[in-house]
Formats: sequence, C-alpha cells, structure tokens
Amino acid sequence: MAESSIYSDYSSQLEKLKDIVDKTSTKSVIESPDPYFGDNINFFTKSFLVNICAYLESFIKDVTFSCIENINTRIESSKIPHNLILWDLNYDKEIKEKSYSFSNLKVRIKKKDLDEHISGSPFRTIKLFRNIGINLETNADFNSCKERINMIVVKRNKILHHNDDASDISFSDIMQYIDEIDKYMKTLDKCIEEMKK
Repeated sequence: MAESSIYSDYSSQLEKLKDIVDKTSTKSVIESPDPYFGDNINFFTKSFLVNICAYLESFIKDVTFSCIENINTRIESSKIPHNLILWDLNYDKEIKEKSYSFSNLKVRIKKKDLDEHISGSPFRTIKLFRNIGINLETNADFNSCKERINMIVVKRNKILHHNDDASDISFSDIMQYIDEIDKYMKTLDKCIEEMKK
C-alpha cells in the first residue's frame, strides 16, 4: 500500500532532524569540541526529544483530519438525510426540535476541534482513532510498538512538565527514537489509508 503524502512529508522532516542530530553529535564529541556544543549536550538532546514528539502530534492531527475529510466527502456524495441518522441515533429518545435539519448529513468536525484529542500517547491515540472508526488495538504493528512510543512520550512529558534533566538520553537514543517514531507514524498512516478505501 502506498503511503500518504502526509506521512512522506513528516518522514522527510524526521530524516532532516536525524541529520541535525548527527551533525550536533559529531560537533559535541570531536577532540576539541566547540564549547557551544560540548557545554549544551543535555539541552540539545532534550530539544530534539521535544521536537520529535511535536512532529508526532502534528502528524496524528493531520492524518486524522485527512480521514475525516475523506469520510465527509463520501457522506456528502451519498446525500443521506440528516434527520434519518438523527432519528436512528436517538431512536428511543425524544429529539429536540432544534436538532432537526432538513439537509444532508455532514461531519462538522474542524481541524482545530481535534486539538484537545491529540496526544503523542498511543493510549490516547487509540481513543482518537476509535472515534473515526479505526480499532488500533487489533493492529499487530501498533501493539508491538505502543509501549516503546509511550515511553518516549512520557520522557518528553517529564522534560516539559517536570523540568526533568533527561541526563539519561544520548544522541544515539535520539536517533533510535526518531526511527521508532517514523515506524509508528507509518503504521498509523497505513491504518488511515486503509480506512479511506
């Protein structure tokens, strides 16, 4: 299955970040390192980790919204009456008059509406994807990496919310995290692309 342009763009950004990490690492460990690099290794590793997770969260938002747009296009082309679905979803309840709309069904979720649902945490992503009809818990690739991705996100959260010094993170760890996040994003992308068929 072909990957989406969204995944390709984010994967490319992660590759560029790997190049920056590699160059920073090299400048930090040479025989006479530039003090700027040598004295700030911890700052760089923390910054890189925060960036990796920011890319992940932006990717999740973009692919989720692309799925919503795709589904909405299919719904709109089907011309399903809004009131019929309203009645079905509330079959045993009283429907308020203001809830009726003599128009076709349309998903009204906007990209900004996703913000409160977006997280790098795979466990929150499970809930988000459930809302768009994707069961991540049945995906073997997702299940094989969710704990590791969660560990990366928890490390980032400790840096952001608890000012953790993250002294246990090396440049090689960052390179590995980038590869793991990229693989995880590819897994999510495959799930979204399958849903769009």
